[in-house]
Amino acid sequence: MTNEHESVETPNPESQEGRFAEGLQYPDPSLRDGSIALRRWEHGDLPLVEEASTDRLLLEGTTLPGEYNSRAGREFIERQWSRHAEGTGLSLAITSDGDAVGCATLIVRRPSTADLGYWLVERARGGGTGGRAVQLLVEWALRQPGIDAVEAFVADENVPSQKLLEHVGFERHGRQRHQVNNLDEDLRVYRRGKA
Repeated sequence: MTNEHESVETPNPESQEGRFAEGLQYPDPSLRDGSIALRRWEHGDLPLVEEASTDRLLLEGTTLPGEYNSRAGREFIERQWSRHAEGTGLSLAITSDGDAVGCATLIVRRPSTADLGYWLVERARGGGTGGRAVQLLVEWALRQPGIDAVEAFVADENVPSQKLLEHVGFERHGRQRHQVNNLDEDLRVYRRGKA
């Protein structure tokens, strides 16, 4: 899993950042590859937020509620909606056979480059769901106007995410300091551009 990029400052309307992100609309229809789909978050996804909130690894790089209650869960889902409303990007629920199992985000902070974040709850890891979801989202993103590349930030010890990204066409592209909640470290940068 890469960092979900939860800590996002509202872009300055005078900056390039907001102009590129404003073009991202929710995929319609939802992105789908057989049993795997990415769709807009729903209040019905609260059980996923509750389950994910028990995973200490996910809490480190996201703003999932550390102590879950229904209010905190709804606030998390509303933050996901706010990315689109504020023009900073998109956050989508990942589903497998209709069951919400994770999250994938695209945040546009720099002209022409979207930052990818994703996570899956433990029961959905290791079976190819993450790779299929990332592939769907990245291919869709690279067809959007104003996006020429997608980047992901991965911890050195997160070998499964490194392999996933390489499997779907990302290449190592250096290192960058990244801060999200309790996470503040130098991460590997992976990049995939238009073909």
